[in-house]
Parts: sequence; C-alpha cells; structure tokens
Amino acid sequence: MASQRPTTGRRGRPPHPDILTPAEWRVLDLLRQGLSNPEIAERLALSRDTVKTHVAAILAKLGVASREEAAA
Repeated sequence: MASQRPTTGRRGRPPHPDILTPAEWRVLDLLRQGLSNPEIAERLALSRDTVKTHVAAILAKLGVASREEAAA
C-alpha cells in the first residue's frame, strides 16, 4: 500500500517556528563561541561549504552584515 502524502503541493522541509532552523541555531551558538567555519564544520561533522551556507543564511535572516553582529 502506498503511503498517504498530504496534497498541499508543498515540498521540502516543513516550516519552522523560529526565524532560524535548528541547524542554524547550532552554527550560531558556535559562532558566539568564536569558532571559525572550519572549526564549526569539524565540531558539527559538516562540510565547510555547508557551514558557509548556514552562516550566510544566518546573516541574511538576522539582517546583519558580519559574523560579529550575528554573534551579538
């Protein structure tokens, strides 16, 4: 029997109630600790490109221009 899928037409991850995703919150926490992208990647077992993408999304969503502003 095929699984029942909602017919809302939406794809991708479901909306999250916070402005940041759980993964972005984890990256932001490590930014606040002063870690670099390579250090964050190692700590979270992510690629450096994934961390870079998360940092860019954090800056955009928070409307800030730098890692330091995001950490504050």
